[in-house]
Amino acid sequence: MSGKIKYDVDVKIGEGSYSTIYRGVNTKTGALVALKNMRIKKYDAGLSPDIIRELECNKLLKSLYVLELVDYYTKEGGITLVYDYMPSDLAILLNALTKPLLEFQVKALMLMILKGIDYCHKKGIMHRVNVVLNFRILNLLISLLINMVRSSLETSV
Repeated sequence: MSGKIKYDVDVKIGEGSYSTIYRGVNTKTGALVALKNMRIKKYDAGLSPDIIRELECNKLLKSLYVLELVDYYTKEGGITLVYDYMPSDLAILLNALTKPLLEFQVKALMLMILKGIDYCHKKGIMHRVNVVLNFRILNLLISLLINMVRSSLETSV
């Protein structure tokens, strides 16, 4: 990760306790990216252990099922992690549905989420924020799948 590529900030897309996320543009390629600006807490030994842990974990993850860290760079007062840009997340897509997902769609989504979680676990990584978000979505998908199975059992009897 060079951190030498320049990015233009476009619009703020999210905020948490320790970071703000912006949509940005890679000025070299024109590709959309997500820029996670993490505020640095003052520590005698340098960077916060939380920031170092997140950066190191993200550098390990290279999977089709996990959002990839593209780059990172430091600036005064913080560090910015650069990810591939996703125009939406699964929770927003599920809430916007006008009709229920079909069984094969639920199974496909569950499989992708579980493969991503499995990959992270095999790398020894379990992130609290991802766990909360993924499990909330996972619980929704599991309940949809259970209802589909119940419904198909009731119609076949």
